[in-house]
Amino acid sequence: MSSGRNVLSAEQRRLRWKLWIGGGAILLTSCLLSLINLHSLFVYQTYQQGMCTIESSNIYKDRSHYTPEFTYILHTKDGHQEEITDEPNGPHPMMQDETLYDAEFNAQVILDRYEVGQSYPCWYNPANLGGNTAVLGHPSYTIDRLLGDCLGTFVASLVMQIIVIGSLAWFKRAGPFGKIGAAMLCAFVVLVGVSGLFFVWTGV
Repeated sequence: MSSGRNVLSAEQRRLRWKLWIGGGAILLTSCLLSLINLHSLFVYQTYQQGMCTIESSNIYKDRSHYTPEFTYILHTKDGHQEEITDEPNGPHPMMQDETLYDAEFNAQVILDRYEVGQSYPCWYNPANLGGNTAVLGHPSYTIDRLLGDCLGTFVASLVMQIIVIGSLAWFKRAGPFGKIGAAMLCAFVVLVGVSGLFFVWTGV
């Protein structure tokens, strides 16, 4: 009986070590992935001042939200010109933050600040001129925003890793149809994760 208890205890110790190592690896991976947000901090330091000439403006309505939109020409420091049109479903490129309003009046207030045909100081990413990166007002990426983005990335990657590991465990034990479902779930989560990291990397 003593030998049986010793064998069981050894198995429990090995399982405990596996859990510690696996959990540590998941946390370390999440920490490393959250550091990708430092890229945004570095990129914002490279923004240069230019001038943006407003060509047209309107309000885009998506379900219950209103978003001010502009078409404008970016004039860079070296004389280059780039025509840019807002993307209705993306962050507002001419503002520092996303501008979604519940009331149309609030969106109209933003449009009224900038007259069509007039030029206003704006800042742009010289490495991504065609990427809708010009913003009115000097772009800033504060420590609070950095910490918030890092925390969001950490939590998201943690949840996705747990789902992937659960899918792999399901795949090993499931039948044919279960294996298909597990593989599809795992592939979907990986695709969403990679797409999110790509957006963080290229969205500044």
